[in-house]
Amino acid sequence: MRFGAASIKSKMTAFAFVATLVPTLTIGWLYYDNHRDLLEESVSQRLTNTAENLSGELGRWVLERQHEQRVFAASYVVAENLPSALVGADAAAQRIGDYLHSVATMVPDLDALAVADPHGRVVATSHPDGDWAIPDRWFERLASGSQALGQPYFDAGHERFLLPLGTQLTDLEQRAAGILIARLHLERVSGVLRAAGQAAESAYLIDATGRVAAVGRVPPVSLNDQLSSKLMQRLQPARIASFWHDDGVETVGTIAPVGGTDWSIIVEQPSELAFAIINELERLILGLGLLFVIGMSLIAYVFAHGLAAPLKRLTEGAAKVADGDLGVELPVQGRDEIAYLTRVFGKMVKRLNAGRAALDRSNSRLRARNQTLKVLSSTDPLTGLYNRQHLNSRLGDLLEVSRERGESFALLMMDLDHFKRLNDRHGHLAGDEALKLIADELRAILRDDDYAARFGGEEFLVLLP
Repeated sequence: MRFGAASIKSKMTAFAFVATLVPTLTIGWLYYDNHRDLLEESVSQRLTNTAENLSGELGRWVLERQHEQRVFAASYVVAENLPSALVGADAAAQRIGDYLHSVATMVPDLDALAVADPHGRVVATSHPDGDWAIPDRWFERLASGSQALGQPYFDAGHERFLLPLGTQLTDLEQRAAGILIARLHLERVSGVLRAAGQAAESAYLIDATGRVAAVGRVPPVSLNDQLSSKLMQRLQPARIASFWHDDGVETVGTIAPVGGTDWSIIVEQPSELAFAIINELERLILGLGLLFVIGMSLIAYVFAHGLAAPLKRLTEGAAKVADGDLGVELPVQGRDEIAYLTRVFGKMVKRLNAGRAALDRSNSRLRARNQTLKVLSSTDPLTGLYNRQHLNSRLGDLLEVSRERGESFALLMMDLDHFKRLNDRHGHLAGDEALKLIADELRAILRDDDYAARFGGEEFLVLLP
């Protein structure tokens, strides 16, 4: 007999699978969810620290450049020759230009230097070429004694960004006389961006409008790219945001403003790389959970198989007993409930065998007695021939068959003469012996289909079909 999915083994295996799967998934999810939050916080902290460190370093770089320019602006060469250069003295302008050229060649971050009058007219430069357009409102800012920091602009000829920086110039009497303009290139800034963070992180500098002014290693953007306003709104300092560039790669990043400027540093990383350890953790938890569930299911299957084997023998034995086969002998293994049930089943089969044997003996005796009763009820006890009662039944059957088939039969009636005289002279025992002899003679001469019966007393009747 096969039970299939309804068997105890299948049910126990399924129960073990579900009972293991549910808590495994629950615990695995709680563990994953908790550690994912920690790992996400770690990623956020890492990117934020990188952005803030870059912001601080670039802020210091700006302060250093401003300090250098104040030193250049305080030069005696400039202060002495500036008044003459402003009124058109070529020699004075040449001396200032030579000084500016010597400074520009010594300072790595300087692309060029220029001196302009208060109206913005350039009177001396370190390099004669280049655009020296002075940004708006510089004169107002310089009038208050502060330095003016312009926005980075793209130098299409050299495919780079330049940063204008202005400082007020004074003559020997400390009167405002002009502007010292420095044109800084951002190669060093790009180097700082390339050296920062992990290998998979990208950092770049943007101006107030979202235009990329300097990039680090393998950036997802290029110089002079304009970031979308939507992306700028998503990025917030000290927190990470998820976004997509034009290449369709999901990215996480953060932004940090550069102190003393309206620039910002963006540090980002592809989500797949940033959360690689989270994805690895997810696969690890799923793999371990699956192995645990499969292992527990296999253990449950083996246990259920060991439990189901004796039960299967019991069910098969019970089926045989139900079909009448009492020769079932089941082995008893162990000392558990199933072993106890097997022993009880064996005792029951033995009792059934004993009962069947007793019943068979009783039935045998009953059949013998029934046969004796049948013979006694249908035969004459003295002669052994059929009696009158059986004769009446036999005669009726023979008449019915004769009418149905149209066949005839003969009936022979016999009577012993002087039987009473025999009994009176020789006794009833002699009469009985005479009746027995007559019966024996009838049985000897009659055919197999013939029928003889004692009709009563010394009368006999024979049916001849």
